[in-house]
Amino acid sequence: MSRFQFVDDHRDTFPVKWLCQILEVSRSGFYRWRTSAPARAERARADQELAEQIRVIHADSDDTYGSPRITAELRDAGIEVNHKRVERVMRENGIVGVHLRKTVRTHRPRPLRDSRAGSDPAGLHRERTEHQVRRGHHVPSDR
Repeated sequence: MSRFQFVDDHRDTFPVKWLCQILEVSRSGFYRWRTSAPARAERARADQELAEQIRVIHADSDDTYGSPRITAELRDAGIEVNHKRVERVMRENGIVGVHLRKTVRTHRPRPLRDSRAGSDPAGLHRERTEHQVRRGHHVPSDR
């Protein structure tokens, strides 16, 4: 619930000025929010219609098309729509295209070190004596 919605729900019980002060919102912002409610409802209805059209195009493509191709299909059908709006509506409705690209490797893995003498200069793979193990150098003692 937004703070403006809270003010609107309780404006019959308390003065709007008090509610706005307590919730730290401006009265002008609250009244602007109230007057824009029909526009928000119209936009939500238009988004639902667009979502239905997107679902049809997505299903026709065997659930493979993503937002760029769906945007192109909508424009070919004569519907003027922004790619960002298509992305948002798809995201809100859980519509996802197929990702065929492999992940890009940003580094090369380190080569495995040989366990022979001289190839382990830091001594990371050397044998530990029982004394070193008990002192906590390698693993805790199992007394």
